[in-house]
Amino acid sequence: MEDLAADTTNELLNTQSVGMMIFMVFVVGVLTGLGEEVFFRAGLLGSMLHGKVNKHVSVWVVAFVFSAIHFQFFGFVPRLLLGAWLGYLLVWSGEVWTPIIAHALNNGSIVLVTYLANQNIISDNYLETTGANDHWMALGSAVVTVLLLVVFMRKSPKTNKELMI
Repeated sequence: MEDLAADTTNELLNTQSVGMMIFMVFVVGVLTGLGEEVFFRAGLLGSMLHGKVNKHVSVWVVAFVFSAIHFQFFGFVPRLLLGAWLGYLLVWSGEVWTPIIAHALNNGSIVLVTYLANQNIISDNYLETTGANDHWMALGSAVVTVLLLVVFMRKSPKTNKELMI
C-alpha cells in the first residue's frame, strides 16, 4: 500500500509542461488544501472545539486522524506534525482560511520543486544539497515560524473568541 501511494504520487507529480504543472498546482495544491482543511480543520476540529473538547487534545487527535488517513507509514510523523501545525493555525487565527492557504502553499511548493527537478532546473536531491536536512536550518525555520505566529496573533482581533468557520 505504501509503494502504491508513492507510485501514484510520483505519477501525479511527473509533469513535463508548464501548463500541466500549473494544473497540478491547482489540483494538488489549491483543491487538496481546500478540501482537506474544510474536512479536517473546519469539520472535525471545529466540531471538537465547539463540543468543548480541550483545544490541544482536539488539534492532536485531528492531526493523528489526518496523518493516519493518508495510509503512508513512513510519512506518518511529518504529516502528524503538519496536521498539528495546520490545526494550531486554525485555533490561533480563528479562521479556516489560514490553514487552507498554508496547506495549499505546502502542497503547491512540492509540485513546483518536483517539476523543476524533472526539468533539470534544480537537482533531484535539491533538499539535501541546499542543507534542508541541517539541524540549524530546521531550528532557524522553527524560530521564524514562531515569531511570525506571535506577530500574527498580536495583530489579530482579541475580541472575537469564536471560530469563524
